[in-house]
Amino acid sequence: MPIVIGQSPNMCRVREAISTAAQTDGTVLISGECGAGKDLIARAIHATGARRLLPFRVIRSGAIENDEAMAALRAPYAARMTGEDGTIFLDEIGGLSLSAQDEVLRFVRGVGGEKDGPTAETGVRYISSTSCDLELKAKAGQFRAELLYRLSAFRIEIAPLRERKEDIPLLVEHFIRELSLEMNRPIGGASSGARELLRRQRWPGNVRELKNAVERAMIYAQGLELREQDFRLEPPAAPPEENGKALESVERAHILRVLAECGENQSRTAELLGIDRVTLYHKLKKYGWRRTATQQR
Repeated sequence: MPIVIGQSPNMCRVREAISTAAQTDGTVLISGECGAGKDLIARAIHATGARRLLPFRVIRSGAIENDEAMAALRAPYAARMTGEDGTIFLDEIGGLSLSAQDEVLRFVRGVGGEKDGPTAETGVRYISSTSCDLELKAKAGQFRAELLYRLSAFRIEIAPLRERKEDIPLLVEHFIRELSLEMNRPIGGASSGARELLRRQRWPGNVRELKNAVERAMIYAQGLELREQDFRLEPPAAPPEENGKALESVERAHILRVLAECGENQSRTAELLGIDRVTLYHKLKKYGWRRTATQQR
């Protein structure tokens, strides 16, 4: 069963929301920044609900318009007598084109129409995630208001990691335990200096970026605990709460440093930062970054 780590007020509310959502069959919309753990929340709802022994299908927004994704959407309707309808997780629905939204709406309504809705006819449950403001997109005509309404009977919002820094030590310890087994590294924890260094970071890629940072540190670590020098991070130049421009400067320096470490490979950089490649592209464009002459050749 997925483990939801954190003692911050937001994560306490999230755990309560998971418990509530698991007791219902209604649609759930999970919102939060990239890398915040929306997929983990979706899996936790499924794993603690009545459908936990049934399939959990993940459909990425970028794949909705291909044949494989459409087959996954159709599966509950093609096998409605099997009793194996389970849950469909629509990941990052804010990235759907309008035509793809129309197709998804057909299935959320129930292919047969209003009276043959998905819950009554197939038992399938929809959980969705988004890292963008769907209300704003709907007002701008970029997202179908009816689809938003139907997918958000129950809402869960995950705060970015920079707003719940009390969760960082718990996450770090959890990742160390998990990765020490996977990597066969006998590392028992992190030093107080390392924990403080991690607490002071901005973490634009949220929990995913933090896990990647811990994994890299475990590769470099020489002792039985992670130390400050094991992390390839730079301390923020100013406290995050003091100055918006300072925050942007810290984020810019961090992203460009990781990009340089990856030889300007944007796919690898996005993976290490815990953000998608489109988000990285927009950030680099905002920072005025250009490829070096060597990379251009």
